[in-house]
Amino acid sequence: MPRAAGFSPLPRGFGGDLRPRIASGPWSTVQSRGIIVHLVRPRRSIAACVCVLSFAGPADARPAAEEEPPPTLEPGPTVLDLTLGLAFMSRKMEVQVAGSDGPRTYSAPGFLELTVGGEFHPLAPLDDWASGLGIFITYRHHFLLLATTGPTDLGESIEVDTAEQELLAGALFRVPLRDGPASPSITLSLGGGFFEFALDPQAMSLLKEDVQMPTMSYKNIAGTVAASIPFGTPSIGFEGSLTGRWVLDVGQAARDLLGADTKGGSGFDVWAGLGGRFLGAEGLHWSVSGGLTIFNTELSGATTTGDGVIDGFPGATDRYLRLLVLMGYAFH
Repeated sequence: MPRAAGFSPLPRGFGGDLRPRIASGPWSTVQSRGIIVHLVRPRRSIAACVCVLSFAGPADARPAAEEEPPPTLEPGPTVLDLTLGLAFMSRKMEVQVAGSDGPRTYSAPGFLELTVGGEFHPLAPLDDWASGLGIFITYRHHFLLLATTGPTDLGESIEVDTAEQELLAGALFRVPLRDGPASPSITLSLGGGFFEFALDPQAMSLLKEDVQMPTMSYKNIAGTVAASIPFGTPSIGFEGSLTGRWVLDVGQAARDLLGADTKGGSGFDVWAGLGGRFLGAEGLHWSVSGGLTIFNTELSGATTTGDGVIDGFPGATDRYLRLLVLMGYAFH
């Protein structure tokens, strides 16, 4: 077919091959990238064609339908949460001595402590405010605790076997502050249990009188306020807690050595650290935190040391410092 007068095809380098083909109908269209060519052939003449060029943006620049992000799968409410941790711990106890310039002290070297815990939320499937109600239990026990040493009246040092453990259980209520997996939350708990640091009484009795210390068994009621604040993602955030302890009893060994009328005292815990969820493993979570526990005891009454002096030890302060790494798994 003869080429239309006055029409020259665009070169190959200009958007590709635009060699037109004349269709049998009155209109023929050729498109290459950003140029659309409309060829108009009059019905009564094949000697002339009208070429109309229209320009469009590049094919890859045309607005495409926005793809919606894939939906985020949020875990359901936690029914059971189990944790296992390992802590590095140290202890220092000071007992005030009446008429003395300094306190009687006892220090335990740094040692390892195992921590196991669990939370159970039986109402979690209700998916309302009651889903935050639950019960908890925490148990700690020394791991490879080394015996401490002390001087005797003969000038030699002997080992004193030591042990440490704690059991605490009670009820809790967790409140998320908004919807979503990255929501901050506040947890309130109230429980009771005991915290004990034991020293072999037979070995302790062989030490010099001014360094002897008793086994401390703190039977206490503990109330805790805890907060979890994710940093915009559930994978990491701030975790902290404050616990107040009401000590009901410190044990018979403490009464015998430091004051027969001693009953209890008070204490508190402060914890702070980082924690979050492993996004690639549903239910798995972690935390790294440091904590300080202090017990204050008011001592009174006669003692078995110092010829039975009365109120010879006005009070005692018992400090425990921990660095804890914790792993857990939440069943939804």
